[in-house]
Amino acid sequence: MKSSSILMTRKSLSHPIWAFMTSVILATLVFVMLPAHGKGQQGKERAVQITTYKNQPVDIVAVKVKGVPVNSDQKFAGDRDWFNGMTVTLKNVSDKPMVWVTILVLAYQEKDGNRMKTSDGRDLAVGTQLMYGVRPLDPGEPPLPYSATPLMPGQTADLFLTEVYREQLSSLLRKSDSSTDISELNVRLEEVSFYGDDEIKWRNGFKRRRDPNRPGAWLTVDDPPRLNHAARKCARSHFPRRASPAKIFTRREEAAHV
Repeated sequence: MKSSSILMTRKSLSHPIWAFMTSVILATLVFVMLPAHGKGQQGKERAVQITTYKNQPVDIVAVKVKGVPVNSDQKFAGDRDWFNGMTVTLKNVSDKPMVWVTILVLAYQEKDGNRMKTSDGRDLAVGTQLMYGVRPLDPGEPPLPYSATPLMPGQTADLFLTEVYREQLSSLLRKSDSSTDISELNVRLEEVSFYGDDEIKWRNGFKRRRDPNRPGAWLTVDDPPRLNHAARKCARSHFPRRASPAKIFTRREEAAHV
């Protein structure tokens, strides 16, 4: 009986009604499966590039995206909001305490899936800053009612790319007629000031000293080092002399200029 029942079922599949019902079932399965497959494809390829200098006094020792550690140039899937809440962990690798550290975060400008470039082939980017501590005052500035807790040699600190910074980058990209679906970020150490020494700072690979003849200006006091890490070149533009927590800017920087 069992084998005849199976035989009957197989034969009945050739009946027009069964054929119709089978096609409806298959169509329903395809309809249900396609959205699930499409959902898995929504994660676009993303990456974080970490640029380093040979003489930098602070290392970026970790980057976490949605709580998951990622390596420099590692490819991973993510939605448009992938870098919101990204954590950058710093470590003081010098022998001096620090009161001010800034990390530059660059988002490359893209349009129609292509990286935007200058006429001479350099990448265009916009950027914002993540900051630790308090910027040392320039001569003549009034004292602040607060001070920074120094980052001691060997200590680490976490900086967070919050939704505010994400919106800043998106706003700058929109103003430059670029896609706000950021596929890659570049992070690098930008500036360091040391505890008890307002006359010296490190910036973009250079050790600098205040210019005694020009208030607010700085002189380079050593030879420019090369980058440890091969970086894509970006177009260069004006950059604010000092940063404030609310400051955002368009960064068009030539990565190899130091």
